[in-house]
Amino acid sequence: RASQPLEGDVAGADLTIDGVKIWGVVDTAVVRLSVHGTVRGDLYMLGRVQYDSATRHVEITDLRYTLASDNAMSRVKATLGSYRIKRAIDQATGHGRLDVGTQLDSLRGQLSAQLNRSLAPGVSVAGSVTDIRIAALATSGTAFVLRVILDATARLSIQ
Repeated sequence: RASQPLEGDVAGADLTIDGVKIWGVVDTAVVRLSVHGTVRGDLYMLGRVQYDSATRHVEITDLRYTLASDNAMSRVKATLGSYRIKRAIDQATGHGRLDVGTQLDSLRGQLSAQLNRSLAPGVSVAGSVTDIRIAALATSGTAFVLRVILDATARLSIQ
């Protein structure tokens, strides 16, 4: 989603954006911006990934260029500008915030539906999810991974 606002964009002075890729390493989000033209290669930005339990969002904060990209960026800033990259990432992630609370609410609804149904003639289950909480946030090369703990109650009725 971050690539769409930037891919193929010509940022003046013969600079074209080829793509944007975002992935995680430990508690850090890595953003790679591939460009060609005045500067050819990849520019990198790093930010912290954390879960905010009050807003129920995964957040990417403190996004900044790496030292390896600073030299190239000093040549590019006048034409590309870090604000354009930040704006594209903001658009793709809801200003650096991924709303997982809505997904957790949907999960609660789906699980509740499965906990309240007939299993077979004369056999039914009834229950509810009483709590959903995030125990940990980790990253991988392809995803931000949340470890979710569900508390629920269920009653099995056999007639």
